[in-house]
Amino acid sequence: MKNNCRLGRPFQGRQCCRGSIHRTRIGTGVINHAPTNVDVGVGFIRPVFGLCRNHRGFDLRTADGDSVPVVVTFDWQTPYDPNFGDQIKYDLYISNSIGFPLESIIIHRNLAISRYTDSSLIDTYGVGTYYWKVKAKDSQGGERWSTQTWSFYLFFMRGDVNTDAGITLSDVIYLANYVLKGGCAPIPLKSADVNCDGKYDLVDVIKLA
Repeated sequence: MKNNCRLGRPFQGRQCCRGSIHRTRIGTGVINHAPTNVDVGVGFIRPVFGLCRNHRGFDLRTADGDSVPVVVTFDWQTPYDPNFGDQIKYDLYISNSIGFPLESIIIHRNLAISRYTDSSLIDTYGVGTYYWKVKAKDSQGGERWSTQTWSFYLFFMRGDVNTDAGITLSDVIYLANYVLKGGCAPIPLKSADVNCDGKYDLVDVIKLA
């Protein structure tokens, strides 16, 4: 293909993840390029591909296979996007099945940062093993998935009503405040059932003390 632009050689078009290759006439030369995300400079054309699907994914950071008491913090790497200033958002996928069937998926959508804390899983779905992965997406429609799908085991301790992964005097005070004064409920509520009788009352406070 003949090209009369300043580079003196043809520019070979490339398929991007967002759109097919189009032919565009510039000056007296005809070149192939993607229809979007193209920077036009002096004497050259440079395609910018953003979060293209065929680029490498990004890593999850929270340790794989950990046992986590009640409050789960998800952390992952910020993916590289060559489009400077492009806004990247994330969808966090959580499931109690490694196959992520639709009926088991929890999705936290359009997160603005690469970190998320969740304290509702234990109350909603209970103790067990969970799997998670992340999808990054930019404002141009590009997407990339995390390179891993990781797991964690979610559990709780009876008596750890303030979810600090220990049982101390502060738990006694927290539980007494809940039972006697209507204070904040423990997460999960079952952690307040210290004597395992299915009730949350002064007997549990006394046993915990």
